[in-house]
Amino acid sequence: MHNYIISTNGTIRALGPATSRHPITSAPGVRPVVFGESFLVPPPQPLRGVALQQADPPTPEQIAAAVRKLSVPTSLPSWRVEAVLKIAGKYDAAMAIIDALPEPQRTITLTAWVKNEQVERHGALLNAALPVLGISDDEADTMFLQAASLTPN
Repeated sequence: MHNYIISTNGTIRALGPATSRHPITSAPGVRPVVFGESFLVPPPQPLRGVALQQADPPTPEQIAAAVRKLSVPTSLPSWRVEAVLKIAGKYDAAMAIIDALPEPQRTITLTAWVKNEQVERHGALLNAALPVLGISDDEADTMFLQAASLTPN
């Protein structure tokens, strides 16, 4: 067994074989021991019975989808979300969902919908309404991107 030092700058240096004169570093299954800006670690052990596979690089479509996901705003002013729901013909259905809730949940939800200045893309109210409205996660992202691009004239 050899001992290694990994410095905080990432360099690895072998210290040589562990001996009984160094009980901390020669014990089986030794844990890292901090010494200033470096620490001692046991040597890497071979993996037994594990087949490692190299992942395929992402396709251009996967990269485009990931970039699109990152461009979806996390929240928007509520007027933008309301406008895009009206444009998509889903606003009345969204209000019907709220109206169908039992009291006091209906009053609480309606007040939150009307009074909140922002709508969170992954907020509880919106995520609960999406499946009932027949809107998939990707469609909701598209609607949020459309809402972000609206400009009042």
